[in-house]
Formats: sequence, C-alpha cells, structure tokens
Amino acid sequence: MHVATVRFARAKAEAEHCHDFYECFVVRSGEGRQCLEGFWRPLSYGQLYCLRPEHRHNFEGTAESPLEIVNVAF
Repeated sequence: MHVATVRFARAKAEAEHCHDFYECFVVRSGEGRQCLEGFWRPLSYGQLYCLRPEHRHNFEGTAESPLEIVNVAF
C-alpha cells in the first residue's frame, strides 16, 4: 500500500495513464478536474474516487487554486 499527498499546481493536464493496482483518492483542497475514460469531470473538496487498474485517467489543477489530493494505492 502507498499513501501520498499530491499537488497539481498547473493548468496543463498530466499525461493520461493507468496502473496495475487499485487507486483511491480524496480531494483535500483546491480546484481541478479529472479525465476518466475520455470524459472530463470537475473535482470538488471532499469527494472520494476509486479507480480500477484499467481506468485510464489524468488530472489537471489550476495555478490560482492548486488541486491537492490524498492518494491511496493498493
């Protein structure tokens, strides 16, 4: 298991990716959005997301209000 706080402070989207493990994250602060399976969704404070290994996704934060998540991978 891996637990980390991750911050996305730029407006440019990270590269879309998938994993060979499950991943859950909760939005701790800031603003941003996630592209999941080709669809962009806003990320809001307190929301919890769970991803399967085959989910292709990426994140995008804003410079004005950087997106911060707590990520748990297992």
